[in-house]
Amino acid sequence: MNEYYKSLWQIFSKICIFKKGPQDIVCSSYLMQLSLVFYITSGTLLLIVDRPLSIAVVQSILEVGLLSIFIYLLLQFFAVSSRFSQTIIALYGCGTIISSLSFPVICYISINSEQAIGGEGVLLLILLVWSFFIMAYIISKAINKALSICLLISFSYFYLSYHVVNFLLPVT
Repeated sequence: MNEYYKSLWQIFSKICIFKKGPQDIVCSSYLMQLSLVFYITSGTLLLIVDRPLSIAVVQSILEVGLLSIFIYLLLQFFAVSSRFSQTIIALYGCGTIISSLSFPVICYISINSEQAIGGEGVLLLILLVWSFFIMAYIISKAINKALSICLLISFSYFYLSYHVVNFLLPVT
């Protein structure tokens, strides 16, 4: 593995375990584009488990747009818009990791949907909660606010984005 990609993986992994923050990411348009491609790809892979590919791609891109707009407005509100690139790269990179970890669990649940969901459902819930905390942690570092406030902000984002996506692309 190329040293550049290995160091990226290490930074994103350390953000996921709350040892580094978005401020540790190099501000680079190439890195933003790269993390965006991986984020959209991993999101699409998660969604094609129960949706057609075309809908999965559109939904993944819609979610990227919602996240980007939300973070941009949030950073504008707290007058730290200069942190947008590093914050969004951190969210894309960590989101890719969580999506990658979720993929085998979601596939397993999808294949065994007629059976009672046990440990794999709990594992998926843990990954979801971890995802909330990672987003809150990144936002907390970006806007210099308490993690508890940022957990509320993250939950609000997930709630709103869920409803916007389901309004625009209802699951049939």
